[in-house]
Amino acid sequence: VQLASRVRLALGLELGFEALFEHPRLAALAAKLAQSTQAQTLAPIEQASRTEPLALSLAQQRLWFLTRLGGVSQAYHLSDAIRLRGELDPASLERALGRIVERHEALRTRFVQVDGE
Repeated sequence: VQLASRVRLALGLELGFEALFEHPRLAALAAKLAQSTQAQTLAPIEQASRTEPLALSLAQQRLWFLTRLGGVSQAYHLSDAIRLRGELDPASLERALGRIVERHEALRTRFVQVDGE
């Protein structure tokens, strides 16, 4: 998985897992990548406009529908606990959490119902 991801990032090529197993030696895999007809060049991902509401993905629509149908479920909530040792520095913890939220858009995302959707 890491190799396919690094090939995608470094070369802009989509390399399927099947090809990785069919060509377990690096030289054979490099030859496979060199064949532009068999490897797909990926189009860059363009940032979506933020001037109007974004459409939900199919998975998000499904979860929204299930929530409307049966109420809020705990099934998709993930929780974890971390034990910290030593003295807690609240300001440092707040800065660290702020950086995580700043880096990951999903943690800043909210869903608002507009006209029943």
